Amino acid sequence: MKNRVLYCFLLFFTTVCSQFVKAQKQDSAEIRPVLRFLEDSLHIGKPTPVSLTFDYPKQWQVVFCDTNFLYGNFELHEKKFFPTKTKALLSRDSAVYWLRSFEIDKIQRLRLPVFLIKPQGDSSLVYSNTDSIAFKEQISSNKLDTLVLRSDTTIATLTPKVNYHVWIFWTVTSIFLGVVVWLFFGDWIKKQIVLLNLKRKHIVFEDNLDRDIAKIRTRKRIIDIEQALNLWKKHLEQIESKPFSTYTSREILETLPITKLGESLQNIDKAIYGAIIEDSLDNDFLYLKNLANRRYIRRKKVIREG
Repeated sequence: MKNRVLYCFLLFFTTVCSQFVKAQKQDSAEIRPVLRFLEDSLHIGKPTPVSLTFDYPKQWQVVFCDTNFLYGNFELHEKKFFPTKTKALLSRDSAVYWLRSFEIDKIQRLRLPVFLIKPQGDSSLVYSNTDSIAFKEQISSNKLDTLVLRSDTTIATLTPKVNYHVWIFWTVTSIFLGVVVWLFFGDWIKKQIVLLNLKRKHIVFEDNLDRDIAKIRTRKRIIDIEQALNLWKKHLEQIESKPFSTYTSREILETLPITKLGESLQNIDKAIYGAIIEDSLDNDFLYLKNLANRRYIRRKKVIREG
């Protein structure tokens, strides 16, 4: 009796195991990705679409090939994945790959895997079926010896293009550096500009006054004396920032109480208003020139010291 029970148990266990193994083999045979070329022929270097579809139990986690995968003789040009669709107990993932090949084999084959992510973190591969595509030749190999290459030595003139990225970068950088320089050195720069402008005007003044003194020394005309005096007053006005061009000799002495200056202005007034032109009148203008030069040096020192 005991032997009969044991025999029945072993028979039942063997039957269950065989059914399980058979189911596993059936599942592994049926659950696999489906790969298909969407075009009839392949041109060298031209992307061709390939579809990959996988129906699997919804509790599985699957990952399709991406850019880091090696596609055999093919190169990945573009890819498009579609959202997962679930119906009843099955889910479906699908994607389209645009692959290109530079091989010249008559028939080119491809199969791709799908990665199964297990709960414990491991992964396994489930490969699709193998599909093939015919390579289409553009030039027949038996005509290569008869082909004549055409040469073209004409220089092609290219239209220059503006690199807006570089232009914008350097513009923004220049503005930023300009703002930084102005914040740290703005006062010094403004002083240098004022000093350079004042120096330029002083050099022009000395040249013009020397010409007027030479005219006074040779021609002794009242119009030359008035012109030289007005030139001196206007330049002194720029140095001192006071309206010297409208001042009389007495008002000038009130602003600059210098004895020698008073004597020189008196001799010049005699020549203009009394027509008494002394031979030493050019020396009076030389004094005015030296005085303007001293006031110019003093003004430069004031500007530098702020």
